[in-house]
Amino acid sequence: MIAHDTLDPFEELVTKGWVRPPESQRPAFPPSGRTLRPNSLAALVEIVRRANHAGFPFFFVGGGTRLSNHPLPVAPQLHGQPTIAIALDGLNRVLEFRPMDFTVTVEAGIPLAQLREQLAMRGQTLMLDSPHAQQGTIGGLLASGYAGPRRRSLGYTRDALLGAQLVLADGSLVESGGRVQRQASGYNLGRVMVGAHGCLGAYATLHLRTVPLPETHRCIVATLPEGTRSRVLASIEALPVEPTAALLIDGFMREIPGWEGPDGRVFLAFEGSETSIARATRDLRTALGAIGVSETRLFDRDAEALLEGVINAPVPLHHNHGDNTATIRLWGPPSKAVALRNTVHRQLGEVNLKAETITDLHNGDVYARVKAFGPRALDIAAREIFVELAHEATRASLLGAPASFHDRFTIAVNRERSSESLVPTLRSHFDPRSLYAIDRSLL
Repeated sequence: MIAHDTLDPFEELVTKGWVRPPESQRPAFPPSGRTLRPNSLAALVEIVRRANHAGFPFFFVGGGTRLSNHPLPVAPQLHGQPTIAIALDGLNRVLEFRPMDFTVTVEAGIPLAQLREQLAMRGQTLMLDSPHAQQGTIGGLLASGYAGPRRRSLGYTRDALLGAQLVLADGSLVESGGRVQRQASGYNLGRVMVGAHGCLGAYATLHLRTVPLPETHRCIVATLPEGTRSRVLASIEALPVEPTAALLIDGFMREIPGWEGPDGRVFLAFEGSETSIARATRDLRTALGAIGVSETRLFDRDAEALLEGVINAPVPLHHNHGDNTATIRLWGPPSKAVALRNTVHRQLGEVNLKAETITDLHNGDVYARVKAFGPRALDIAAREIFVELAHEATRASLLGAPASFHDRFTIAVNRERSSESLVPTLRSHFDPRSLYAIDRSLL
């Protein structure tokens, strides 16, 4: 049983100015608790230590983008208890940038877009995908383990992480990895925590690998006439210059430009030298023209913003589509991505629901958004299909859904998920007092 002090253990930190008020009370934060926003590493460590001493459950949050679409999955033993949300977006400084070494050291609460702007002044960047990069923090990106559409070409999020300072459940400050690209191999705890959603600790300071800015960006959107999809996809796979992202899009007309053809449309992103991208464009237009695809649009000046919009499209910042919309992400092998996309459309079509999908041709991801005529119709018609699709895929997660839909989907999917048996074991080692408020197995 977790006991609580009658005195506020954090009041002294507020008085000292170590804790600032949150910039906004995001819906992800618990109504039964409070939000603390440390403005230094020392303040973060002290908050965690005092929470331990007082027995207050707590969780970490960055920009709140990953947790804004459904209620927080609080650990069952902590239901009804006041919870501390530790907002890390106040730790947002660039601590050291070494352009000659292609490394940068930052506090984990800095938004990805802000960091990119500072790196771009010296001709470098982080080639990472993140939904809503203006708000999402680099620490939150690592904690969520988000893998974007450019990962086959540019690598996974964890590949950019050289080392980190970590704050564990008891307030211990741990140094993991290193600051340089060439270093002795060893156990990198920071990479273990990628994708743990803060349930094994918090990123405080990050040492990251940077890369030169690409010379040119170009996005291409092509409308697919009826009966051309399979040949177009084969042509894209055979291109001598591989795009950094290749997506098959059905719907999402409000978020992504381009005319919708009977077979949807394809979206390609290229990054590199002007010569290579010019060659790729010629090869692509020649191949598509031979198939009968005449509607092809090029985006150069707005290419980066367009790619960001495509990444944002299936991941709502808030669940603002109403109580009759749900979005799921399905992982699978690239060779089966189109077949999985076809299954989504077929199964939802059988219950008179239309799906909008984004299919990642390089990585096998399928994003599916479905809208019903009302919350009850959504729950009755789509939830069981989403559960079936989740079991067909390698992995699945909801990106946005009404609370009741999300809760019932999670229970049904996790009932048979044996891999989550590792989670309690990890938690028992990293958090022996069970003070982390978020249940990782329900995310």
